[in-house]
Amino acid sequence: MTTANSSGSHDVQSGISSQLDGYVATITIDRPHRMNSLDSAANRAIAQVFQDLDSDPDVRAIVVTGAGNRAFCTGADLKADPEHTGPRVSFAGITGVGGPMIEVGTPMIAAVSGYAIGGGFELAAACDIIVASHSASFSIPEGVKGFLAESPVGHRAMRQLPHHVALDLALTGRAMDGAEAERWGFVNYLVDQDQVVAKASEVAHAVAAGPPLALRAFKSALKSRSGWPLDVAMSTRFELIEQYQHTDEQREGLAAFRERRQARWTGR
Repeated sequence: MTTANSSGSHDVQSGISSQLDGYVATITIDRPHRMNSLDSAANRAIAQVFQDLDSDPDVRAIVVTGAGNRAFCTGADLKADPEHTGPRVSFAGITGVGGPMIEVGTPMIAAVSGYAIGGGFELAAACDIIVASHSASFSIPEGVKGFLAESPVGHRAMRQLPHHVALDLALTGRAMDGAEAERWGFVNYLVDQDQVVAKASEVAHAVAAGPPLALRAFKSALKSRSGWPLDVAMSTRFELIEQYQHTDEQREGLAAFRERRQARWTGR
């Protein structure tokens, strides 16, 4: 059953909710009794929520968090799906291995408190900015626990952490706390536990205050060439940026600069 109003929705069966505050949407994994792990229903629901919000012009930034303080997300619910059976769009619905790849153009901010394990680590890594508490705990236990599946989290870790740090996490299964994650540049903001969601919301509202079409185009360009040599990235023509040159948004930005006033972004 889904209950909804103009500002949000809550899928009771899956435990996935979304709330809209201005131009900022917050997705919450509300399964604290299962340490915010994702069973098949939750995985499908969060994938759908990401797609719905990403296609909504009134959503300019997305915060992703987990209910309670014990866990952000602990990946697949192995008690519900002990053999990873059934269709899925990987963990968190945005990474693709084992299912279709979902590209989210809207800037995403993770608010991580407590455990981010396996697919939860992956969900945080899939976001563009990470706010974490000192109590945050990032780990990749699939290898050492012997329930290794496709494990796209390992590929993200290898690209977002130093080579030997990522392999240490993957091959020992040890946990990386918030302070270490910040030291390696994986976490952007390290705050007290009771400030995680508030800080993530603050960052999201700062992002949402900017020109939405420009930021989506900029994110797309930067991420699509992040693993390529600099000369290739510099010589690439980016379709979204070229399209942006003909938008009302860019004309408004130039006019606001010339007139020394605040721009009024309409997303067109």
